[in-house]
Amino acid sequence: MAVKTDDGFMERIKELIHDGDLREALEQLDACNELQSESEYILLKSRVLIKLGHYQTGLEYLKSVERLFQNQKDNPHYLDFLLHMGELYHSLNELEKSRIVLEKAENTIKKRNEMDVQKCILFLNQGILEKKMGNLEESYKCLSKGLELSEKLNLKTLASEFKNHIGLYYFYSGELDKADKYFRESLRIQERYRDDYLTSWTLNSMGVLYRSRGDFEQALRFLNRSLVMREKIGNQIAIASTLNNIGMVYHDLNDLSRALSTYLKGHEISIEMNSEFHEFVFCINIGIIYHRKGSLSSAMAYYMRSYELAKNRGNKLELAGLLNNMGLLYKDRGELKEALDCFNRCIKLKDECGNNHEYARVLHNIGRIKMMSGNYNDALRKYTQSLEMLKVIDNPNEVSDVLFDIINVYVALDEIDRIPAVIQELHQLERKHTENKLIRTRRILADGLLLSNSSRLREKLKAQEIFHNVFFDDDLIDYDLKIFAALNLADLIILELQSTWSSDGLLELESVLERISRLSDNQNSYILLARTLLLRSKLAVIRSNIEEALSLLTETEKIVTKHGLLALAFEISEQLDIILKQKESLEKHSPAMNAQELLKQLVFATSLKRLHIDDCKKKITHQCEIPIVLALLSKENGRIIYTHRFQSAQDVNSELVESFIQTIVHYSRNLLEKNISIGRIEFHEHTLIMVSFDSILISYLFDGSSVMAIERLENLAQMLMAHISIREQICNAGIVLDPHSRGRLADLISELFGSYKVQEMEISCQSFENEIDKRLFEFKSVLHPVRLAILRKLNAQYKCSFGDLRYSIGVSKGSMKYHVETLVKERLIESRYEFIEARPRLVLYLRPEGVKYYENLQSALNVLFTQTI
Repeated sequence: MAVKTDDGFMERIKELIHDGDLREALEQLDACNELQSESEYILLKSRVLIKLGHYQTGLEYLKSVERLFQNQKDNPHYLDFLLHMGELYHSLNELEKSRIVLEKAENTIKKRNEMDVQKCILFLNQGILEKKMGNLEESYKCLSKGLELSEKLNLKTLASEFKNHIGLYYFYSGELDKADKYFRESLRIQERYRDDYLTSWTLNSMGVLYRSRGDFEQALRFLNRSLVMREKIGNQIAIASTLNNIGMVYHDLNDLSRALSTYLKGHEISIEMNSEFHEFVFCINIGIIYHRKGSLSSAMAYYMRSYELAKNRGNKLELAGLLNNMGLLYKDRGELKEALDCFNRCIKLKDECGNNHEYARVLHNIGRIKMMSGNYNDALRKYTQSLEMLKVIDNPNEVSDVLFDIINVYVALDEIDRIPAVIQELHQLERKHTENKLIRTRRILADGLLLSNSSRLREKLKAQEIFHNVFFDDDLIDYDLKIFAALNLADLIILELQSTWSSDGLLELESVLERISRLSDNQNSYILLARTLLLRSKLAVIRSNIEEALSLLTETEKIVTKHGLLALAFEISEQLDIILKQKESLEKHSPAMNAQELLKQLVFATSLKRLHIDDCKKKITHQCEIPIVLALLSKENGRIIYTHRFQSAQDVNSELVESFIQTIVHYSRNLLEKNISIGRIEFHEHTLIMVSFDSILISYLFDGSSVMAIERLENLAQMLMAHISIREQICNAGIVLDPHSRGRLADLISELFGSYKVQEMEISCQSFENEIDKRLFEFKSVLHPVRLAILRKLNAQYKCSFGDLRYSIGVSKGSMKYHVETLVKERLIESRYEFIEARPRLVLYLRPEGVKYYENLQSALNVLFTQTI
């Protein structure tokens, strides 16, 4: 139904806009047929569309009527048309187009007189544009000129907009007090003139400011007021912006679930409104939440989407923020070189933008990388630089965070005498900001660290009480500080148990672990889950349950490798190696009688806090495994499809060859049908990993860490399945790969293993099988990993108890009994009971026939592999 117009129609529309009834204003404008070709009507409708956040619709609308203004360039509204176009372009983050249109507006103003109001609006748009392009100083110049002119013309509400944006300039420059002053001046004007639209923007800005100061309660108060106003107005883009800021506060409060749900709600709005800028921001923040939860693969997916959105925008501040977050992700993956590269690129961009606050944060992050690398002096320098900048900015929360990290550096450098001076600074901050619990908690934990590094037992007990109180403080919402307290508490409990064993101490350790488990469940964090499993593995070792410890560590390794937590993965790999090497001696200890003695020999139990990535004192090395032999086997019949040895395997000894033969023979036919995949098996100084994938089994023998090896094999399996011609051949167990496929396969392996050259073994599955039949037929009764391991062990030390031998090999009692009986039946070994430590134990001996048999087997294997490898 058409709306009848009169002389007061346009004034009524302006009143609706002022009162915030934008939907009603738009409906009446759309229903009006009489004025739709009038310049004032067009500009008024575009203004309503801008205030509603319908930027794309507004731009398309103005483009559709552009000819009306181009044909009437003398029209007094032509300049307003250009200013609206420029605002819409920068609102859509089409910054170059905005710059071109605003230059036209500037040239038009120069040609005309008495255009002071439009000049103010031009300064405002130019200031916003320069800020979005990352040119903060140019932005400030434009905004200052506009504020001066608007105050001269007594344009109060326009002056309030300038004050809000100048406040944002000071905020981005790190001068928070000045930012607060301008925001409050802006808010007073807007509340006086009851302009809800502008008030919502300033309230949003103040929420961001107070969040930066660490006053989260006040920040939420401002942001929720802004959200209510924006929901009433109906500006979906503005609503998304406030939701983003509210999500960031929840994030700071470690309420990750509410932060994520808030971000996802805003992300949906950004997609519906086709706002790439807001989608970019939400993708970064959602990525941060997944990062905090420990799902690094999901985090990287959102970061990469952000990068796609940002790469053509050219906004230095946006790119700097993204690089900072990606650097943090690489840090937690353990890829320190890549992390430093991101942070250094970020520093360069922030230096160009002059953003001191963000610059200080990146310096802090670089310090943490240096700390993790073991470069403590470099870390201290970066922390000091960051601290000096943050003190000027006057950001107490982040100042306390850096001071706390400096204390950790002094602990790592064993410069304990320097800690009290830093604690005194924390005390001064605490007295100034009594409402900030994070500052107080960091000071308390610093006191605990100082006490825990004392040589006096009394001081350590005080430290233990401090860490206990912080960890069990239900009002503390920062789970990073809780975990820091928990790990230090567990460390002190174990130290206490080492000196004075008590069941109460063990119960307390179990209580700490149980509480960490609940925290892990609440946070839904893979990082925290991994740390919990690590602590459980240590508890299992204390109880002499080595098999459970190994199982927990293997499970943890899978979790951290899957989610890209490489720094933690290297810790776990080292832990597994230590336990495997100590396994035989650890198994001898009973949980009750030898618990204290057991603790003393656990070299890995001296510092549980190393497990916390941000406080890791150890230099993390990313040396990949050293590859030796790789083979593809058919799961249908156990035949070898393809085999490679690496140039790194120059000295192929009999044990290595034997290990590889065990793989080929053991995982054939019946066992292959069970679809087995093995994380890792220790063969003396070598490690074997097997990955079952579709119709093939990939067997890989190497030295060193298994962290990258597992990921590498899974990548190889996926590459094989993606290559059609190779997949068709390897899925058919009766076909030998053709030369072209063999060459392509060699190229794929070379891509994955980088500098290690590969050399194909000149054997086919049929010829190899024939060689086994001819040379190893007489040894077929013992060609099994367990039996070969029994013979090797007894050949090295002549005799061994059944239990010790079973533990060292790592098989069940029933399986061990079966293989021993087979070897006894073959008259290669003998078994008899002997009294050891006043108890009868079954002891195994290698018979003379067994010695000769084993030597002949080694000789046959050497001959075979000298020709084939």
